[in-house]
Amino acid sequence: MNPIIKFTTLFGLLAVEIAVAMQKVGQTGLKLGIAISLFVVALFFVYRSFYRMRTPEEN
Repeated sequence: MNPIIKFTTLFGLLAVEIAVAMQKVGQTGLKLGIAISLFVVALFFVYRSFYRMRTPEEN
């Protein structure tokens, strides 16, 4: 679990730095497009981890 926390923190810091740099240049449309696409990818992995990887219930 520790490597996942480190990776998530590092990715978050890099994403914020890229977003701030893009805002200075004035690329808000591109930034919004990237944010929406990454959000959709995150939703896919949340769905996959919570619903597809469940252990089947025994009757």
